[in-house]
Amino acid sequence: MARAAKRGNAKTIDEQVMGPEPDYTVMPTDPVERKRAVGNGLRWYGYYFDSAESAPVVYAYAKNKLSAEDLKALKACPTWKINSSTRSLIRMINRGWVPDERELWWIDNNFKECIEVGRDIVVVEQEKRAAVPRLSPVERQRKKIHETIMWDLDGLEDEWCEGNYSTKLEVYPLFKKYDLKGTLPATMVREWAERRLSDYICARDKEDEQCVEAYSHISKRNLNSVIKTLEGIINETQSFAVANKAKRTPRKKAVKSVDKQVARLQFKREDGDFKIASIDPTLIVGAMRLLAFNTKSRELIEYVSYRREGFEVKGTTLQHFDVDTSRKVKLRKPEEMLPVALSKTPRQIDNAWSKLKTKTSPANGRFNNDIVLLRIMNK
Repeated sequence: MARAAKRGNAKTIDEQVMGPEPDYTVMPTDPVERKRAVGNGLRWYGYYFDSAESAPVVYAYAKNKLSAEDLKALKACPTWKINSSTRSLIRMINRGWVPDERELWWIDNNFKECIEVGRDIVVVEQEKRAAVPRLSPVERQRKKIHETIMWDLDGLEDEWCEGNYSTKLEVYPLFKKYDLKGTLPATMVREWAERRLSDYICARDKEDEQCVEAYSHISKRNLNSVIKTLEGIINETQSFAVANKAKRTPRKKAVKSVDKQVARLQFKREDGDFKIASIDPTLIVGAMRLLAFNTKSRELIEYVSYRREGFEVKGTTLQHFDVDTSRKVKLRKPEEMLPVALSKTPRQIDNAWSKLKTKTSPANGRFNNDIVLLRIMNK
């Protein structure tokens, strides 16, 4: 565990004894000084940091030294097996210490010991996972259904076999009791009831000799009682299926990120003849109004969104624009109208637009490489 930090400018007792954290910006050249510096560093980091705290630092160092398999084994090994010298040396290296061959050997040798232990642990963990069969979500649900409501149904059938034909079972409350959801529980219960219902009806109505013989020990009255119970179970499964469907939350359509929406958008970044440039296309998504100019056809285009969330873009087409209020017009004198479109309010643009002599037509929402994205507005 890391030691307590010092307060203010006062030195803690630990710091008075251990000194400040070592700095290896300048490496000692004298062998005696170097040996003393190694000892001080090992002692300082060994005192202030335990194995658990140093583990992430060790793993970060080992990431560039070991293979992916060996790194996995090192992480599987208990952290206390990474000895204090290894932990301290790695922290010293991160602070600028240049290790010699012997010091690197210390680290490598300790890593080899830990990797050997970790490999055995990894193998054991893999064997444990392989021994436990992994069930799919549907298999887990089937297992739950068999262990709950289907168990109750088998108990009901056991009662009938013992001659208790008046025994009934309401399955609708059981669906809730066992927190069974989706369509599978109702389907399994209904199929169980329908298979038995067809046999009992066949025996009652004497439609098949084998059925008549198999249920000859049951009176017609008791057959009718069982049939009525099975029909009730089927009706309850249908009620549960309808109620479950009504409660199901409709899946919301995933909205693509802004960057993905405009990734394939075609537009002209800049036009020197008209001295105009496109805005960042990502600004279109969520905007309420967009002005664009087709440099080839000399058409000014205005799009207005009909929804509070604004525009979206799909491929090279604008989405969610109002076809009645969105429009385009051919400009005879672009140099007069473009400054208005770039700087004026929507009302001022409307006034200038109304004075144009050319015909206004509906906008189609499609972009191409001739269109400059002039401006967006949020009202």
